[in-house]
Amino acid sequence: MSELRASNAIAVVGAGASFEAGMPLADQLAPMVWHTLDQHLEVRSRTAAALGVLDNHGKALIGDSQGRIATAFGCIADDRAARRFFQRTFVALDESRRSAYSAAHDALARLIHSGHIEFVVALNWDTLLETAYVARYGTDLNRVTERLTKPHGDASYPESDWVLPHEHGRVPDELISKVRTFADVRPRVLLVVGYSERDEEVVERLIDPVAARWRVYRIAPSAVGEGAIRSTASVALCALADQLAPIPEIAGWTYQTFANQRGIAAAIKGERLTARDVEACPRLPQTVRARRNLDLVHYSVISGPPGCGKSITLFQVANDLRRTGREVLLLTQPVQSAESALAAAARSPCPKVLVIDDAQLVDATLVQRVKELASRDVGVLVAVTDQSASDPHHIRISNVEAVQCLTDDFLKRRDEILEIVSQLDDQVSDRYLSTRIEDRIHEASAAETPWEFTFALRGSWRTAGAELRILRDLDRADVLLLAIAVSQITQLDSAVDQGWLDGIGTLLGQDRTWVQSSFSSAKFVHFANAT
Repeated sequence: MSELRASNAIAVVGAGASFEAGMPLADQLAPMVWHTLDQHLEVRSRTAAALGVLDNHGKALIGDSQGRIATAFGCIADDRAARRFFQRTFVALDESRRSAYSAAHDALARLIHSGHIEFVVALNWDTLLETAYVARYGTDLNRVTERLTKPHGDASYPESDWVLPHEHGRVPDELISKVRTFADVRPRVLLVVGYSERDEEVVERLIDPVAARWRVYRIAPSAVGEGAIRSTASVALCALADQLAPIPEIAGWTYQTFANQRGIAAAIKGERLTARDVEACPRLPQTVRARRNLDLVHYSVISGPPGCGKSITLFQVANDLRRTGREVLLLTQPVQSAESALAAAARSPCPKVLVIDDAQLVDATLVQRVKELASRDVGVLVAVTDQSASDPHHIRISNVEAVQCLTDDFLKRRDEILEIVSQLDDQVSDRYLSTRIEDRIHEASAAETPWEFTFALRGSWRTAGAELRILRDLDRADVLLLAIAVSQITQLDSAVDQGWLDGIGTLLGQDRTWVQSSFSSAKFVHFANAT
């Protein structure tokens, strides 16, 4: 571990690293071979002739015999259509497994991101490592610089010619040149993970020349040779990652991947909008201006009154930049200083966007110091609740403009909006004598803020009143809800903590049990989120 910390590593990763995630080893591909032969009868017939036996179903023809499977692979490789079919069959397996990548892949992603592993040669076809990296950091592993190469084939490119198990390994000259460049600059550690080293081409051209000059560590349950670590890839790599790339990687900041996107129903129900809502929500014109500011001066401040759409605009702009290869980090613990972000920006080669939502709740000095980090490789996005329009440098969101944008967008999506609103208010439908969704949208367009727009859209106080009456019956839980709402209005969306809630309970002549009982109501949680 100390040598890896001091020297960094080049990693050679074999199929063993993916075995825990359900991917087959080379000698477990027989069912895919049977399937390919049964879908290409001429290839199967040639395979039978090469074996000197009568043609039969793929399973009966070759079974699990490694010799017969090698013969079948030879016939498959010679037929372009059969070869592509086999590769696409593996791609289908990869697609079903990639979301269940193993702890080993996540640990590798962390070590790559931290720079402790500078370059990976993956001899697998699967995309589990790439998926793990995107899931943790939201960006492509090779977006900025090549940190992963797959000389034997890649499930992301099923139309290219992969190295099949019966063929000798492939070590392109450009790969040898890249590794030699690393070696010429300074020594690293060679980390061999889940690879048996049975392929002479790979061993002689890639591993042996490096092993002659560098320290080598081999991770596998049956590892032998220099630096043998007899362990599964997950156990060993997780231990390394926990020591060298602990979580959180940047104190006070969280990576935003924009995964698990929600539909527009969350916005219509009045829930707080987050990075999960960027795809469903309409885009305000201010997104263009904010992006232009980032291009010119590398930071942008979005301001406006509560409920106007600042947060979703902030996240939409951040997601646009993520798609260009930037990592997006959200400030989650304001007590942390800007130095952590600066240190991370200097360590990682990937350009970043630092995001501060609800900046009115953050120390102004910290916000200013983060803004001063803005550069070509570090963008800064800030959203602040501001009732005034005094700062000409802010990109201010107009409530009127935002409401009009929602009106136009929802009218274009009338069927989608109708399906949601009709479940919240049974008076809205396409039935005779019911309220038409177009009429409800036009009625809501008279609202002064986007939040009031969605409130009116879902039935306003008619539907809310029924739910509030339920809270009133729950030992006056509606009183606690009112106190939270007043706090939100007077404190510019400031969050309330348990101490504040207990204090309100005391003022109302209630104890903590009453507070907790009120929060246990699903109706209460819905209204509290809406406020």
